[in-house]
Amino acid sequence: MASQIRIGSNFKEYKIKKRLGSGSFGQVFRAIDQKDGEEKALKFVNKDDRSGKKEIEILKLLENVRGVPVLEDSFTIGRWTILVLPIYLGDMESLKLDQFEPKTTMKVAIETLKILQNLHAEGVIHRDLKLGNLMIPYESRGATLVIIDLGMATVFKEKNPNNNRRSRVPTIQGDYRFIDCPYSSRRLCQGFQASEADDCEMLSYLLLDCRDIFTFHGTGEEMLAQKNEFCERPRDFLPQSSMFLEPIIQDLCGVVPGKTPKYSTILREMRRNGYAINESTPFTIRTAQDGKPFIK
Repeated sequence: MASQIRIGSNFKEYKIKKRLGSGSFGQVFRAIDQKDGEEKALKFVNKDDRSGKKEIEILKLLENVRGVPVLEDSFTIGRWTILVLPIYLGDMESLKLDQFEPKTTMKVAIETLKILQNLHAEGVIHRDLKLGNLMIPYESRGATLVIIDLGMATVFKEKNPNNNRRSRVPTIQGDYRFIDCPYSSRRLCQGFQASEADDCEMLSYLLLDCRDIFTFHGTGEEMLAQKNEFCERPRDFLPQSSMFLEPIIQDLCGVVPGKTPKYSTILREMRRNGYAINESTPFTIRTAQDGKPFIK
């Protein structure tokens, strides 16, 4: 794909400047909006790939939801579906030089859960939660963290046009091979319908990554067995320096599938671990000797 999208080429009013990265569903480029000189991120997805259309649909559904990217434009040119999105400082995976400090880990936990609560309130399950999909914005706009890559997201609640209330609806099953993914929830790996519990469980795995605890490996079946053991006995997997995560992991993995999580209870547990966290301030960005930004 990269050879097809050349630096300096134009897509509508957007001029490609630099490739930022790639994932399983497409590639992202830094571009200049030649109308106003603003930098944007252009995400290119093959137009035959359902994830591009799905992400556009979900982003429109989540318009104005805190902690979700603003879809500034979308269009199709040739073989590409193109999403125009904000530029971010970086993702939490690339900003992590070493394990995050406990205080930073808890800030990630709190901010991510609050965003998930926003998504779930709008009837959306993310299903692809990982550090690489958590972005630090240049300008917070009220958010210190943004969750991206909603191409695998699914709608689990829809509004009743008669009373404007949301009710649960069946979700797509078997659309991705979740079992091969180390950070997918157990129920997704087994092909069950998605619910809030899946995002919460995946948040517990993300917190392990924050602390450089790499727990799950092997075949899909072997990883599923390891996840079952972890959720039942997280203490057995945590080093002493990360034992502060145990009650939080128990809460996250204990969410009942198909039931609304007790977000306030989980957030209360996250806030009572002894680390004073200012939730209204951005993450502290430092600069390494090589000039790269990082978070401790």
